[in-house]
Amino acid sequence: MTAARESGTAGRRAGILAAARRVFLRESYAGTSMESIAQEAGVSKQTVYNHFGSKEELFRALVRGRCQELRDALEHDGGDEADEPARVLGRFGETILAVMLNEESLDLYRLLQAEGRNHPELARSFYAMGPDRTAQLLTDYLTGQAERGRLRLEDPRVAAEQFVTMLFGHLRIRNLLGLAPAPSAAERRRYVDSAVRIFLDGTRPR
Repeated sequence: MTAARESGTAGRRAGILAAARRVFLRESYAGTSMESIAQEAGVSKQTVYNHFGSKEELFRALVRGRCQELRDALEHDGGDEADEPARVLGRFGETILAVMLNEESLDLYRLLQAEGRNHPELARSFYAMGPDRTAQLLTDYLTGQAERGRLRLEDPRVAAEQFVTMLFGHLRIRNLLGLAPAPSAAERRRYVDSAVRIFLDGTRPR
């Protein structure tokens, strides 16, 4: 396959995903058909099936893309075990808030909340690919810090989940409910600094 053809294929795939996101949000998962996605994307239904074998596969691709964006950002911004916890946790927190509080992430989360009960497999996929892997990435770092004696942790996984929860606070609730605009960089920084300080105050060796 030539570079031009590969680029065209990738562009059509991205266009279908963007169209699917709009239709899923507008019509709900159950109310969306592959035909309606094809119409929104301006391609044939067969083209949609050529890229994605089913509606569920297409939705999973949307989830994977959002989760991969977060993981890529975390792996790029994360530090190695020699870095001070305050710096690593600060970068980790900034990245999570920037990615998870943007409108696309919030829209996907709203959709999963609405559809998760009727389609638990979608909710499980999202959790496994996103929140679970993110928490495990932080767990691995915290475990290394505990082994170095820098942190005092009874259960690194629990600590990782609690740190992520502290980061969001009411920022995410207000955004999910449409009660506030996306937080500014300064507001995100304030939340992250506070969460890091509280977390480290409770986990530094005594």
